[in-house]
Parts: sequence; C-alpha cells; structure tokens
Amino acid sequence: WNQLLGPTRNGVYSGAWSEKGNFRQLWKRDIGAGFAGVAVAGNRLILFHRVNAEEIVESLDPATGKTQWRHGYATGYRDDFGFSDGPRAVPTIDGDRVFSYGAEGTLTAVRLDSGAPIWTVDARKQFGIRKEFFGTGCSPVVAGDRLLMNIGGADNAGIVAIDKATGKTLWKALTHEAGYASPAVAEIGGQSRAIFFTREGFV
Repeated sequence: WNQLLGPTRNGVYSGAWSEKGNFRQLWKRDIGAGFAGVAVAGNRLILFHRVNAEEIVESLDPATGKTQWRHGYATGYRDDFGFSDGPRAVPTIDGDRVFSYGAEGTLTAVRLDSGAPIWTVDARKQFGIRKEFFGTGCSPVVAGDRLLMNIGGADNAGIVAIDKATGKTLWKALTHEAGYASPAVAEIGGQSRAIFFTREGFV
C-alpha cells in the first residue's frame, strides 16, 4: 500500500482476506497530529505526522510498530479553524524513495532505507502558494521520472511536474488554485494522462 488509496490509487485491495476474518491487534502506539494515512512497502510503514514544531516522516516496523528511522523539519503551520496542525497528505513510496508534502507546502524526498534527505522544495517560496483554508493537501503521484503535484501556485504554477531524482521543476501549467485532491495517472485512448481536480474543476 505504497501511496494514497493503494498501488493503483483506487482504494481496492486485490489480495485475499482471512477466511475466518479473525483480525487481531498486533501493536498500538501514540502518534502526533495530522490527517495523513500511512504508506507501506516491504518492511517499512511510513508515518507522516507532526510532533510539537516538526513535521516528521517516520519509518516503523509493520510487525512491531517500533521506529526504524525518522526525518523531521521545522513547521509553523496553524489551522485557522482549530482542526489539526499536522500534515494532510499521504506520503508516496517509489522504489527506494519516500515523497511527502506537508501542510505548509514543504515537499521532501528521503531514502526509504534510512530516512536520509535527498532534496526539499519549499512550495511557498518557489511557487508562491497561499495558505488556503486548510493548508496543502496533495499526495504526490509518480509518473515515470517525475512527480505531479496539484500546487495552486502563482505565475502559471497551478499544476507542476518535478524531477523525482533532483527536485527540479520540469514544467508548470495553468493558473488554477489547488483543490484538496491528489492527481492520478491513467492510460486513456492509448496515451498516458494525468488527471487533476483543481479549484476550477477537472483538468
């Protein structure tokens, strides 16, 4: 379950459930603030949450819940409506990397095996995004060598493609404000298409 809504980004699990349906709790632990669900690949469960003044990407052992590594960075996000101040978007695991997008617009890439930082993009500074109503809420989607993001930035940066290896901007498009929706990629009519739901509508 390596990204928002699973491997095919549609919320469907294709494996087999236990015949008896006997599910038992293996472990439990307290976590920080936020709305981001977890992503899982191999022996890594990636949790994205906020603890005090840090947004933290944290790898847990799925069998025990014990921390394997954690990567944190400072955040000052405050929710104007009194909801959680933590991140909203599910992280995305792609090969040996984890991509996350925080509530203030910090996009990061870290190594899956160690949490070592690879690159960081501050979307507030780079694309001129605004705070909006509930912070930023786009889970990155991988399309080949790039990340596609519903950014809602200024200067034609409504939708942005970023080189997943370096964090460099590959292209920008549209002046749309961001919707609280994550993009999806699909084959339509024999061509690969990226589908976004911005504040203006479907693109």
